[in-house]
Amino acid sequence: MSEDVSKTSKVNPKNANSNSDDLINDLESIVYKLEESIGYNVRHFTKQLRFRILSNFKENGIKVSIEEWICLAFIFRYEDRNQNQLGDLLMQDKTAVTRLLDTMESKKQVRRLIDRRDKRNRIIKLTAEGKRQYNKLRPIVEYTIATAKKNISEQDYNTTVETLRKMCINLE
Repeated sequence: MSEDVSKTSKVNPKNANSNSDDLINDLESIVYKLEESIGYNVRHFTKQLRFRILSNFKENGIKVSIEEWICLAFIFRYEDRNQNQLGDLLMQDKTAVTRLLDTMESKKQVRRLIDRRDKRNRIIKLTAEGKRQYNKLRPIVEYTIATAKKNISEQDYNTTVETLRKMCINLE
């Protein structure tokens, strides 16, 4: 399935010693450029966004992790989900979700109720404090995202999101 590199590159191994400058230029043209890759740029953006959101939380005197914010947002949007479903939304394993919910429960942001349909499951609910915290954090996150989107057209933004969704589907 892998192709012979000598067939796909500009470098001709027979002439490799003829001109070292040409060889370097040819090698640079086929070397994987990490900083131009989708993976690198998505990771870099995610890291920058997380850092900026946390900085903005701190500037407003709020001590909440990004994971707590994301969990609050998912629970707010998708009510009556159990821990397993929440783990799927958060893309985290059961242990990580349990630890996160333990922290949030200790902060009185969420409560776990026994699922009437399946007593093995716990339904996660936002408390009044959780809703208050969500409503306090949401404008900060929206402001941060608006800052990131500055000078980017709505069409470019929507195209980027749609392209990333399609790429995720391709990898499933």
